Amino acid sequence: MAFENFWRIISTVGDFQVWLLIVSIILLFYLISPKSKKHRIAFLVFILIPSFVISSAIVEILKITLQMPRPCVDSIYCPSSYSFPSGHATTIFVLATVMILNTKNLGIKSAFLILAVLVSISRLALNYHTYADIIAGAFIGISTAYLTNLLYKRKILSLKGFKRIIS
Repeated sequence: MAFENFWRIISTVGDFQVWLLIVSIILLFYLISPKSKKHRIAFLVFILIPSFVISSAIVEILKITLQMPRPCVDSIYCPSSYSFPSGHATTIFVLATVMILNTKNLGIKSAFLILAVLVSISRLALNYHTYADIIAGAFIGISTAYLTNLLYKRKILSLKGFKRIIS
């Protein structure tokens, strides 16, 4: 039971709602920061937010389309949504990928990678997902964050890029 509580806490770190709140706070800091400081958190705003939104949309479309039941279907704690792909794995791998691609510190990169692996393992340990669910979720998260990061680096996803698109 103690291990189950540990995995539930770790699993919470991958909740989309948790990261939506954190990203909202980052966006608020971006909006109220002086112009000279905005460049420090711009990559979080212009990579993390689109990555979360796009990857979440992909996950929801796949869940609704494929309607794969969870392995825990008879358990009282089993989530009511469908299983494939894992939204928690997607969310945490978006975050880990963005941080790995935009941070030079090896310790920070390692910490985010370990966190992503732990959240994914928690979903298996709680019997909420299969290995296929986790792998698919990780793939969606990594690829979405990587492509969004690439667009940002090419100055397509930025405030200037956005202004060019709408003008």
